[in-house]
Amino acid sequence: MDREQQIAAIVSEARKQRRATSRGLWIAAGCVGAICAIAFAVAMLSRGEPGPAGPAPVGATGTGFASGLGLGLALGLVLGFAIARQLSAHSSRSKP
Repeated sequence: MDREQQIAAIVSEARKQRRATSRGLWIAAGCVGAICAIAFAVAMLSRGEPGPAGPAPVGATGTGFASGLGLGLALGLVLGFAIARQLSAHSSRSKP
């Protein structure tokens, strides 16, 4: 068996084991997409009231940017760590 036949066998076996996406999930995705498209069209075609003339007032503490940056960094690290642990647990390289 040459390399191309081995690859084709692996691909066909993977396609047999893969579960098909359920119809309900496709319907939910279509509904969400349609709602988003309609909301975008309404937002683009409506004539809203003009906003305030000056810039928005800044809070007295001025820590909004720093706290938002810290929160985003912390959440990114936690989510990245969780995804990396999940991927390493399902890696084919960890099982001989």
